[in-house]
Amino acid sequence: LDWSDLDLCFVIPPRELRRRGGAYSVLRDIESLLLRNDFICSCRLIDAKVPILKFRDHESGIECDLNVNNVSGIYNTHLLSMYSRDIFVALRTVFSYAMGITAVVVHTVAPSVHIVIDGPFVRALLEPQLFFCSRRPVEEVYRKLDLPWRKVRSANKSTLGELFAGFIAYYADFDFAHRVISIRRGRPSRIGRRVNCCLPLRKRARHASSFKIFVEGPFRKDNAARSVSGATIFADIQDAFSRTDEVLRAEEPLSFAWADSQSKTFTMARFGLTRDYLSDLSAQIEQFFRRSSQTSETLEKKVEIRNNLQSVISRNFPMNSLHCADSKLFIVGSSVNGFGFDRGDLDLCLVVKEEALESKEYACTVLSEIKPLLLGFGSIKYCSLIRAIVPILKFRDLQSGIACDMGVNNVSSIYNTHLIAMYARVDSRLPPLGVFVKHWALRMRIHGADRGRLNTCSLLLMVIQYLQCGCSPPVLPNLQSLFPLNFDGECPVDELDMDLQLPWDELCSVNRSTLGELFTGFIAYYADFEFDQWAISVRCGQPFPINEVPSWFATFRGRRGRSKYRIFIEEPYRKDNVARSVYRENVETVKRAFKRTNEFLRERKPLEFL
Repeated sequence: LDWSDLDLCFVIPPRELRRRGGAYSVLRDIESLLLRNDFICSCRLIDAKVPILKFRDHESGIECDLNVNNVSGIYNTHLLSMYSRDIFVALRTVFSYAMGITAVVVHTVAPSVHIVIDGPFVRALLEPQLFFCSRRPVEEVYRKLDLPWRKVRSANKSTLGELFAGFIAYYADFDFAHRVISIRRGRPSRIGRRVNCCLPLRKRARHASSFKIFVEGPFRKDNAARSVSGATIFADIQDAFSRTDEVLRAEEPLSFAWADSQSKTFTMARFGLTRDYLSDLSAQIEQFFRRSSQTSETLEKKVEIRNNLQSVISRNFPMNSLHCADSKLFIVGSSVNGFGFDRGDLDLCLVVKEEALESKEYACTVLSEIKPLLLGFGSIKYCSLIRAIVPILKFRDLQSGIACDMGVNNVSSIYNTHLIAMYARVDSRLPPLGVFVKHWALRMRIHGADRGRLNTCSLLLMVIQYLQCGCSPPVLPNLQSLFPLNFDGECPVDELDMDLQLPWDELCSVNRSTLGELFTGFIAYYADFEFDQWAISVRCGQPFPINEVPSWFATFRGRRGRSKYRIFIEEPYRKDNVARSVYRENVETVKRAFKRTNEFLRERKPLEFL
């Protein structure tokens, strides 16, 4: 398309790639070179399964994506260029963008996948066939390839309109659950028999069935549509084909289908909801936020508590202890990230500068020494040490009545507080939505890490993830990808700027969904989410398959290589699981909460029924 991106692949010898530390390290070196040039702007490195470097040419305004040694992409480009000599392919590409089902970042279908989808239709269904099946090896992909074009030209004289209508009807009735789309074979294959020949036979069916759509890559034979995750996103793709098929059969202009698709991604018709019901739900969320969110007076009290505790700790720490007297106390969590309840707890993190490691034994030692100091302080009562995975000291300030939790050297909580606070500034709908989701989770009894349920950080990351990739267009960007220097987790914690100035106007989304629509979409997204197959990752901007997780996840696998966590929500900096506190018996409770609420919303019942 005339406004499409430029995709680039930088090929280096495999030995040199290993010597340089892999594709991500090479792209990081390239990024530093590009940033020195005036003709490149908006340069950012994305650490995905296939790392890419995204940048923009200043003069032309063209967006560019650069990867390293993704050789199959070169072979696919050559093969598809041979097929795409027919104008039908270009027409179908325009359709996919118009229907909103082409965009990898929101877990829809990548542009190249659509051309692979076209192949089986025009080769297997049409009679006579439109395309040919070429098994000729490709050695020099950029050399002009002379094929017997006259001999392979089809006798099929169908018009573009007929081909397009047939393409839509073919995939409107396609059995995605049991069939694999394969341009390599020229016809669909059954899942489990002809899929991913590089895997052992016993693993093929399980591997293929973990995806909603399986479109075989012509050379690597893996799934080119693996970015499609979740039943809700899959339903969007099916809906695009079926709705367009109905429009064509009714002989209506396509503008009806496209206009409906682009007006709003959240369609009231799909969920059977009325505008009045969603308006009432939005008003309920807004009223709850105004009534329950933390006031400035409460924040001032919490800051005063922090200052008093900092003074006590600094004055009374024994100089011969394991720590130094200039340790600093930080307020973390909902109290300062924009998602706090007015009656919420105060979360604190004591950073001991001489000890950077987040050691459980070290934290318990420090907190044990702090406990008598706090009990000697007149306004502190009910002080107890909880020796959990992350040890904390629980106590209450008698003057304000505020309950407090103090940890030691949990530095990632400080970075997470900063990151989530910046997301809250991107879109004003996020704080009320996040606070209401916390309230909903409490009412559904799925919130509370001390009882083996989801903690607050997990819930907020789930909300942010939905707004990143569960909406189309997305409500939130990927801040860690766009601004890696500001959110790399390497800045000293006492230098983090809670008033960080980012190009907020440029980050604003064109998505205008109401709070009621966003909450309903959030519930529907996770009601269909396959927690046992996908890991939630705000850092990546989208979930990633658990069977394709990077090497760091191996630490959290059981003896048989399967994840020991039933819910995996990636911590944006340490990359471990923030939902590790969820007990196995509570996992089904979490799933039932989403499904039950989804049913109530579809039946247009007030949430009080829950």
